[in-house]
Amino acid sequence: MTKKPLILTVTVVCIFVLMAIGVYASSPPTEIDIESLADEKGTGNVHIFAQAQYTDFVLQMGNIGDYHSLGEIDLSKYDTVTIWYGADGGAQYYDDNINAFLALTTTGATQDTKYVPIEDVNIISKVNLENPEGSWANSSMEVSMKIDSDFNGEVFLALNMAKIGDRQDGLAITEIEFSDSTYATPTPEPTKEPTPSPVKTNTPVPSQKPSTEKPVDVEKSGSNLPVIIGLSVAVVAVVVVVVVLIKKKKK
Repeated sequence: MTKKPLILTVTVVCIFVLMAIGVYASSPPTEIDIESLADEKGTGNVHIFAQAQYTDFVLQMGNIGDYHSLGEIDLSKYDTVTIWYGADGGAQYYDDNINAFLALTTTGATQDTKYVPIEDVNIISKVNLENPEGSWANSSMEVSMKIDSDFNGEVFLALNMAKIGDRQDGLAITEIEFSDSTYATPTPEPTKEPTPSPVKTNTPVPSQKPSTEKPVDVEKSGSNLPVIIGLSVAVVAVVVVVVVLIKKKKK
């Protein structure tokens, strides 16, 4: 066999591999199960915050330097994390000099219990908090932060609280979703309407004279045996070609 057919075969295989990579390169959104965070380490409080009219689990961060593990996450699969939260109606997250923020880290908290920044914290991404428009469950706020990291391991969410007057404003996180902007939701195939069965009519059959010709063996004439034999031969031929190529390569 000449080199050209071999090169053509390799090219076709490479095209299929690249197509497969393109299909599986992006990842569907991943939503963190808030209730499951109760088993992760950190200082956040995972509970149903009934006093604030929540009916499902929230991750509440109400103390200076609060942080909580989100578990093991491969960040290379995502480029955005979106967080939904509620807060006290009078919460103040920023003034002219400082702004409270949420951060993804690989080490834990971003500040100690006296507002002092932790020097060796490894922040992957962060986003400033906005003042709430309502109170707790009655007003859901949304923030997103970009992710540009290949880190694969335990990821923490930390609240960096701002000291504004005498307030100490925390928040209650209701949803956390990691997503990849290149991911396209698969379009479901349209359902086909069943083809209506033809209405049978009683058409009279014309009388015929008895035929003297030998009847055709319907079972043999409609058999798939020739097709099966042809396919078998083709498969064997392909196998033989592959074996020959392998042996030539070894020589």
